[in-house]
Amino acid sequence: MNASQLYLLGVVALIGCAEHRAEEHVARLGDTDRRVRLDASYELVQLGSSSVEPILRAAQNGSDRLQYVSVQILGRIGDARAIPFLRDRASASNIHIRREAVIALGMMGEPGLLAPLAGILIADGDSGVRSAAARGISNFLDTTAVPSLISALRDREPEVRR
Repeated sequence: MNASQLYLLGVVALIGCAEHRAEEHVARLGDTDRRVRLDASYELVQLGSSSVEPILRAAQNGSDRLQYVSVQILGRIGDARAIPFLRDRASASNIHIRREAVIALGMMGEPGLLAPLAGILIADGDSGVRSAAARGISNFLDTTAVPSLISALRDREPEVRR
């Protein structure tokens, strides 16, 4: 084996190890002790992109609590692989999951997310979710976001207008 093959083998082993560690932390997200859950969340964010797939697998059909925490973690990691999951959760019936998913999408800064966030800003029935969409849109620093933000100024809720 040459040096580049050995290096590649080492990288693959490290990724596998990081994903295994991530799976252990994901399992701790369901712990009854709040401190254990917070520590696991912190560790998953620190592991970054290697945490994304284990989180997505666990949260896909997980409890509302797991989905809520997962969208927060995925937003902080900022990996584009989480976007389909987050977009799906942005229309969840649970407003807490929905709001956190909208916040996470706004943190992603992907240009293709501007239109979905604008739609949420206009149509969502919860002022907290609309407010999260407005904050997310403002993160884009893109002039095409201006019309959506102007529409937020006409919202009936002060939280959204702010």
